Amino acid sequence: MRNSMQPETHLCLVSNQPVPNLTPVLDRRFAPRRVVLLVSPAMRQHAEWLRQALEGRAGCELLDIDDAWNIPHIRERVAGFLDRRPELAASIALNATGGTKPMSMAAYEVFRQRDLPVFYVHPHSDSLLWLHPQQPQAELEDSMRIELYLQANGMQVAEAPGRSIRHAETLEAARRIAASAPRFKKVIPMLNHLAMRIDDKRVTPRLKHIDERLAELLDLFQQAGVLRLENRRIHFRSEADRFFASGGWLEQLVFDELRRLRQQDPHIHDIAYGVKVVRERGGERIHNELDVVFLRDNRLHIIECKTARIQGKAGGGAGNGIVYKLDSLRDLIGGLHGRAMLISFDRVSPGARKRAGELHIPLCTASNLRRLPEHLMKLVET
Repeated sequence: MRNSMQPETHLCLVSNQPVPNLTPVLDRRFAPRRVVLLVSPAMRQHAEWLRQALEGRAGCELLDIDDAWNIPHIRERVAGFLDRRPELAASIALNATGGTKPMSMAAYEVFRQRDLPVFYVHPHSDSLLWLHPQQPQAELEDSMRIELYLQANGMQVAEAPGRSIRHAETLEAARRIAASAPRFKKVIPMLNHLAMRIDDKRVTPRLKHIDERLAELLDLFQQAGVLRLENRRIHFRSEADRFFASGGWLEQLVFDELRRLRQQDPHIHDIAYGVKVVRERGGERIHNELDVVFLRDNRLHIIECKTARIQGKAGGGAGNGIVYKLDSLRDLIGGLHGRAMLISFDRVSPGARKRAGELHIPLCTASNLRRLPEHLMKLVET
């Protein structure tokens, strides 16, 4: 049986930050059977994304307002809705987290006058605060999956992302590379380049020279069963093997370190790598791939993993471009509370390093890749 703190309906205020409207619906203690979205014309698309994310979890309907800044108008629309729908008004709560401040103020006033419950989702602690009536603060369940988070933000996952390690042998190869990263600094980009030049049988051109470090690197991947070297040509068994050797090893290493970290920090509730997303913009489909993604307390963290050269010209070059791209993706997908990190096997130029600092994007390069767990811990703690 439902109690007064688990209303049948939530009235939510739509903004471009959908997570605070979604997390109480996912929590079994507060999950409603129906959600009403109070939405202004500017937020119609965001409301539709949120409605799609709610499908199968709660019934959903939209309550339109003409002006998100007109308090009397908003107050009239909310009061009128409660009067017209007494079957919902008998068990309804206001989620006052989203919308504009006038939307929140007007809706709160109507609910307080009618002695109806109001709550707010704390943006940092991911907990539910009861504004009326006074009740103990409740930490929300961390049950959201990455696919649902992205869907609520207007993105679709094109194919199932990675959530498991291929083989223990391949992971061991990745760990040995990371432990001796400076030693392989020059030959890792070389292998990346070769893996891009394969023929239709997944065989690279003939190598003119194999120095000691490249030979050591190739031997690591041969022991892991990723490739074989024959007549100075590199043979890959599959596309997955080619991808792993050309940089996928770093994604899987980061993914595995996060899985280890999750054992210490249960607030990390979903991790994936190779997340391919598609979004619509002006009738055009925009594709992006997120190397490693995880959710902690329903906050999205994006990690870009680069094993190719990114130096470019003096002043930052390609390094600056990657930093700006990562910043843009963090804001677009992660919202106000998203986090991002760049892990680069190549040295990051002073210009790109400065930009990353200004944009609060932490860096981890080959010289300190052996301390990757510490860098990931710092990202989680910020």
